[in-house]
Amino acid sequence: MATDIDLEKADPGKMYGGADNAKQYTFLLVKPKPDITPRLLESNPNAVTGDDLIFKSPVMPDEKNRAMVDIKDHADKIKKSLKEPKTPAIAVVIAEARPGNENPAAKVAVFQPVTLHKKPDVLKLNPIKVTASAADWVTHHHSILFVELVAKDLEQITWELNPKTAWFNSPIMMTGIWEQGAPGTKECRDGGRMLVGCVGDPPPAGKNPGFAASRYGNQWWPLWSTQINNKFAPQTVTLVKDVEAYVFALYPRFPGSYTLTVTGTGPLADQKATINLSSAGTPTGD
Repeated sequence: MATDIDLEKADPGKMYGGADNAKQYTFLLVKPKPDITPRLLESNPNAVTGDDLIFKSPVMPDEKNRAMVDIKDHADKIKKSLKEPKTPAIAVVIAEARPGNENPAAKVAVFQPVTLHKKPDVLKLNPIKVTASAADWVTHHHSILFVELVAKDLEQITWELNPKTAWFNSPIMMTGIWEQGAPGTKECRDGGRMLVGCVGDPPPAGKNPGFAASRYGNQWWPLWSTQINNKFAPQTVTLVKDVEAYVFALYPRFPGSYTLTVTGTGPLADQKATINLSSAGTPTGD
């Protein structure tokens, strides 16, 4: 197989294996680490797990002393496991002996270094606070779920919430979107601005969710009314030039599970990211 695998191609290539007296084969893509060796996988084909395992094929039966996996059938799954546009990896094929072989338990693992390529991610959603309980409750119309958006080379994005229902039963609302202060936090950047909405209504006395007083107000309502009037159709937001990180602030009106989907626009309309959110034990309604 080629040592450079472009996962964006219509035909990124194939992984082949072959051995005399083999019963079946397993194909893997793993991260290159000193402790991941042929001997390790010959003793235990399931030894590589978690983030170290990029891809593992189903067991493939031997056909005339060989087997093959078509990478295009698994390209989307492989791309989702890659964090960088260029990722070093090890392609592995493990051949297992036939019954009746001199050593029927024998396994042979063959390694080949490769480089996996994909388009750079220009759009990514990361969890800040995506599960809420009664303990997180602040007050009505106050955001308690937060998602980080990292958007590179994008002038605009569209966002959409699901599930969609009639207004009075709508389970979740977008309350505000602002420039992020620091990675992984819900803070607004010093000198940064709210793109739309706000955090929500001010908290009651004795509760301090950690936002400056200027971040509260009734600006959430124009954003809510737009969602209601548009029947929760996707909405477009213009981003700030040279700013890549933003916070989505959401208010769950009813306990349940929800999804936030963000897509690019124009030539980057094929860029898409989705994240799951949920709440339990929070009050219902407005």
